[in-house]
Amino acid sequence: MRPADATVALLTGSSSVNSHFSVPPFQEQELADPKVHRVASSYDIMGGPATVVVVTTTARFHDANPQSIKAERCALERAIKLINDDSRETARIYLDEAHDTKTSQDSLQQILGDPRMIYATAPRNLMKFVNFMYRVGQLKSQPQSWKDLFFPEGQGEDGS
Repeated sequence: MRPADATVALLTGSSSVNSHFSVPPFQEQELADPKVHRVASSYDIMGGPATVVVVTTTARFHDANPQSIKAERCALERAIKLINDDSRETARIYLDEAHDTKTSQDSLQQILGDPRMIYATAPRNLMKFVNFMYRVGQLKSQPQSWKDLFFPEGQGEDGS
């Protein structure tokens, strides 16, 4: 279920949904309801911050389109800088682009300022997830490092 749909289902009691893993801003909307409480968080499960979004492509596309890869990486780095430097403008842009009329700019700025939310290009705790995927048979081979999963452009920072 998409996060927005799961939030509606949980908050309205209109379905059999009585729990789910959520993401901002939906988790904040859910936790504002007195009938909802947090059972576990990604920090509990992963032992700290963990990457939840990774940009992917094929080696074929990467190798054939170096300018596109460079432009996307630059855009991503600029977006992360904006998020980290100006939560007010970031919230305004998000609300405009998402056509989100339910989330206030103040609540979104609060989400962006949450110290548990880290916006960076280096992955965090990715290998815990990857090793789990290998153990349960979702990956055929076990990467030795998070860098085995990234092109050279993404390997310059400290990740895990």
